Amino acid sequence: MATTTAVAPLRNLRAYLEESLPRIANAGLAAHVTPERQVRVALTMATRQPKLADCTPESFLMALIEAGQLGLEPGGVLGQAYLVPYGKTVQFIPGYRGLVDLCLRAGDVASVDARAVYDGDTFDYAFGLTEKLEHVPCGESAPEKLTHVYVIFRLKDGGHKFDVMTRGEVEAIRKRSQAKNSGPWVTDYTAMSLKSVVKRGVKLLRMSPELGAAVAKDDSVDIGAPIQLSNLDPTYGEPEEPEPKDPGATSKGIEAQLEGAEGTNGTQAEQNPPDPGKAVEQAPAAPEEHPAPDPPLSDAEQQEAQAPEQGEAEQSSQYVSPGQVSYLKRVAVQFGVKWENVMLQVNMTYGVERVEELTIEQQVKMLAWVKAQVPAKEEGAGDE
Repeated sequence: MATTTAVAPLRNLRAYLEESLPRIANAGLAAHVTPERQVRVALTMATRQPKLADCTPESFLMALIEAGQLGLEPGGVLGQAYLVPYGKTVQFIPGYRGLVDLCLRAGDVASVDARAVYDGDTFDYAFGLTEKLEHVPCGESAPEKLTHVYVIFRLKDGGHKFDVMTRGEVEAIRKRSQAKNSGPWVTDYTAMSLKSVVKRGVKLLRMSPELGAAVAKDDSVDIGAPIQLSNLDPTYGEPEEPEPKDPGATSKGIEAQLEGAEGTNGTQAEQNPPDPGKAVEQAPAAPEEHPAPDPPLSDAEQQEAQAPEQGEAEQSSQYVSPGQVSYLKRVAVQFGVKWENVMLQVNMTYGVERVEELTIEQQVKMLAWVKAQVPAKEEGAGDE
C-alpha cells in the first residue's frame, strides 16, 4: 500500500507534464531546449526526490518552463539548475554551472574559472591598483574545510575581473535562503558556495537580459519573495500565486520588469488604483493612469513618477515604462535603499538623469544593485 501511495503522485505528475507538452513548447524556451528533454530530466529528478511529486503539478510546470526559458537544464549531469520543493510549491533555482553558462553566452566573457579554497591551501589575494590572486591547493576537498571561494572572469578583450568571498560571507547568504537547511545547500554545499561568488561577480560585468533574470530570480528565492519569469501563451491562463507580504512584489509586476511586458503594467494599475483626491493634491497635472507607488514615497518622488516627459508614450519598448519605474521605487523602499542613492547610482553608471532613460537591461541591473545592498544592511543589524 505504501508503495502504491508513493507512486501515484509521480504517475499523476508524469501524465500532467506529458499533456502539457504543447504548452511548454509555446512558452518561449531557449532555442537549444526541447520540451521532451526538459520533461524527461525533470521526471528523473522527481523520481529521486519524491517531495517534488507531492507539490502542485502547476508549480512544477512553471518551474520547468522558467528553467527552459533561460536555456538551463534542471538536475542531470550538467548541474545547471535545481527544482526545490517549498511546501507544496516547486521553485526553480539557477545553479553554479547555469550562471557560468549564461555568462559565456553573454558574449563578453571568454572563460569563467570558479574555485574553492580549503584549510591548508596556500592562498593570497589583494584588490586595488596592485591586485593579485594566488592559490596553491593542498588536496583537501571536504566542504567543512572550505575557507574561501573565488571566481575569475577572463574577457574577450584580454582583460579580466575577479572576486573573492570568505566562508563567513557565504554562510550569511545561506542563512538568508529559504532552502538553508534543505536542497542544494545540504547536498551540494561547495557548488552553492561557488554559485554565490559567481553571482556576486557577474555584477562586475555587462549582464545579458537572461543573466540578469537568472540573478534576480535567485535573489528573490534567497530573500523569500519568489518570482516567476514565465511568459506563457495567454490562452492557457496564468497560475494562481500566493498573497505576497508586499503588495508590490507580485510575479506579474516582476515579469513586466524583466520582460518589458506592457500588458502587465495594465494589470498592476488595476490592482493598485490611484486615489483621485490624493493625486490632485500631490501633483495636479499628473495623468491618472500612473498611480503613486505603494508604499508611499516623498512628494518630489511621487511627482517625478507621475509626470513623465511629453512624448514618452512614443518611446521604443526597449526603454522602461512609468509602471516599471514605480516598481523599481517600490523595491527600493522594500529593501530600505534611499531613492536619492538609486538616482546617484543611475547617474554615475549610465550618465542619465531620469530612470525613464534606462533600457530594460539597465533597469534589470539596477534591480540587482538595489538588492545587493541588503547584505550590508542586515550585517549592520546583527545576526538574527
